[in-house]
Amino acid sequence: MSEHEWAQFVEVARTLIQLRPAEEDNTRRFVEAVLTVMSGRRFWAQLPSERFGKWYLHHHRNLRWLERGVWLALAQRGAFGPERSRQMIGFVERQRASLQRQRARRRARLLSKDG
Repeated sequence: MSEHEWAQFVEVARTLIQLRPAEEDNTRRFVEAVLTVMSGRRFWAQLPSERFGKWYLHHHRNLRWLERGVWLALAQRGAFGPERSRQMIGFVERQRASLQRQRARRRARLLSKDG
């Protein structure tokens, strides 16, 4: 993200997630990791650890933001600019669909064990 894009993101994010200045570096690294997965269609484990740190921390935080609707709200408010916001909405929809499929499979397995 460029400095301008980050400033735009921070302006919108402060109203949604109570982004504190002390947490901005960590949040920026997280957001950039998510954008890398989103735009590059990479797997979380493929994120370079030198740049992003531990991939699974970003993955779990991403799931929390997804469940709480943070990504969708940020995208709808244009926090990423018009093109990336459209991409983020598509990313959110794909992730939600994937989570629903995973939960359905888990439920089916549990029910088949009980029966």
